[in-house]
Amino acid sequence: MAYNPGSFGAGCPVITINSVTYKVNQLNYPSSSDAVQNINDELGDYTNLFANKGPITGSATLQCAASTTAFPTTVAQNATTGVFTALIGSNAATQNLAITSVSMPRAAQGVWTFEISFQKVA
Repeated sequence: MAYNPGSFGAGCPVITINSVTYKVNQLNYPSSSDAVQNINDELGDYTNLFANKGPITGSATLQCAASTTAFPTTVAQNATTGVFTALIGSNAATQNLAITSVSMPRAAQGVWTFEISFQKVA
């Protein structure tokens, strides 16, 4: 699809961050977590719980609708800035994600793209 400033074609995967919509060119997010399972309590009984070994993180390459589109910012402490939700996977629930880094934007043949890194939040 040719670049069309100001809009994306129907059916394009998009993410909205702070009321700004970006086209998703690439998304890297684990389909499963590296989890510790079969946690037992102090008596040795199975607790039916699991926990992640570390934070669940991902990254994405996003495309702006126009060269004047605002770029997202990283998450701010005790604020909603830099936090977005995304439905990832066909059977997945909505994930709350916090932006941990944003790359410098670059234009490739008129298309402004940039990378973000994010972490799942509770």
